[in-house]
Amino acid sequence: MFKKMTYLISLVLLLVQFQNASAQIMWSDDGPDHLWSTIANWGSSNLPTAIDSVSIDAPDNTHCEIQDGITAECETLRVGNAVSTTNLDISGGSLTVAGAYIGVDSTSGHGILNISGGLFSSGALQIGWRGVGTLNMTGGTVELSGNLIVPGLTGTGTVNLDGGTINASDLRLTSELGTLNITTGTLALNGDDTEAIQTFIR
Repeated sequence: MFKKMTYLISLVLLLVQFQNASAQIMWSDDGPDHLWSTIANWGSSNLPTAIDSVSIDAPDNTHCEIQDGITAECETLRVGNAVSTTNLDISGGSLTVAGAYIGVDSTSGHGILNISGGLFSSGALQIGWRGVGTLNMTGGTVELSGNLIVPGLTGTGTVNLDGGTINASDLRLTSELGTLNITTGTLALNGDDTEAIQTFIR
């Protein structure tokens, strides 16, 4: 009896672990709109959760949209992880992630994060990890508990700040392939990086 009970408990724990396991959820844009909150736009029977990794890689020129009233989340966000140009547009609502990579692996593709409103929260935000990445910001708020990194590794990254607020632990321009263009808006960093970013103000 004791052995049967032990096996039953082990089976229940295994099922709980399986149900809590993270998934890789791919954007498909197959729904009637382009909203993050529409299940039919994902290659899954569920919307992404805080333990799921999300990839917005296709179709070419797609726009995944987060608007007012949408509260979105995922564990790792990847935009532009293939040969296509893909966009994530945040005009309202919120998106909370543990870490984000815009322009991931392929130099033939282009990942673009467009923020005109709402709230985007992340650990680190890497623009151009090994691919081509762009952040276009005209409004809203970016809250980073980690660093804004441009580019991430060997990629090409561009940040165009033309409104809104970016709060980050630090700014890291890791190579000449990283560009920061500031026309208006606010870039708030921990510490004094005024001298480091002064040449990027247009």
